[in-house]
Amino acid sequence: MNRKKQLFLDSIHDSPPSTQSKSTWNLLNWNVRNPSVTRAINQVKWIREVNPDVVLLTEVKSSRGTRYLSDRLQALQYNVHFEEPYVGGYGSLLASKYPFSINEMNPDIVEQFGSRVMPTKLSVTDQDIELIGVYVPNRRDEVKRRFLEYLLNYLGIFPIESLMLCGDLNILEPDHIPHYSKFEDWEYGFYTSLEELGLVDAFRLLNSDQVEYSWVGRTGDEYRYDHIFVSEDLTCKVTLCKYLHKPRKDGLSDHSGMLIEFRI
Repeated sequence: MNRKKQLFLDSIHDSPPSTQSKSTWNLLNWNVRNPSVTRAINQVKWIREVNPDVVLLTEVKSSRGTRYLSDRLQALQYNVHFEEPYVGGYGSLLASKYPFSINEMNPDIVEQFGSRVMPTKLSVTDQDIELIGVYVPNRRDEVKRRFLEYLLNYLGIFPIESLMLCGDLNILEPDHIPHYSKFEDWEYGFYTSLEELGLVDAFRLLNSDQVEYSWVGRTGDEYRYDHIFVSEDLTCKVTLCKYLHKPRKDGLSDHSGMLIEFRI
């Protein structure tokens, strides 16, 4: 079977997700590891099973796989925003059943970091949420350090209310088990700085002592790289925050998904 026919058959089996009114809304945060078209087909099928209201996908590139994700999510009645990164660069993709608008960013920062940061105003029923999706560079060098410094400065311009920061942050909490000495103090310090700004680790909010990982290296080393932080005024509305390990174990990505649910 040729590829075009395969994609056609895949598309006709899709149907729009249910949009019945609910008392909660949820968001799926997932690093999809710049998929091939074949892997993207299976990723969309899994996303449909989870049926999130909002989807933030990170580590996407200007590729056929990313374009497939964008097209299929639109066909499933999501509003989709994907600003193609510079050649060879990585970024984020947002898909939402709720209306949203993309906030403008400093052009110099966009030129330097591409679409790794996606600042969005998301309108959920009668509340506006400032949603900042992020894909932090996965290197341990001056580029990553400058990126994290920029991100903290950028967060400093927002009132820390009705605010979510989520994505593959490629940083660890200072109390991460195990503690990796190869991580620099400024990497652990970024997590602490978010807390000092008034943001709360949503996973830790509901799972204070639970040890889980969202990425496992080839050597078996385990890391909790993917995070969702919320402002304190949103903490009372968080009803669930958990990692979904099935897509990582099934080979759909090298990252687990992360699902958060809010009371409307």
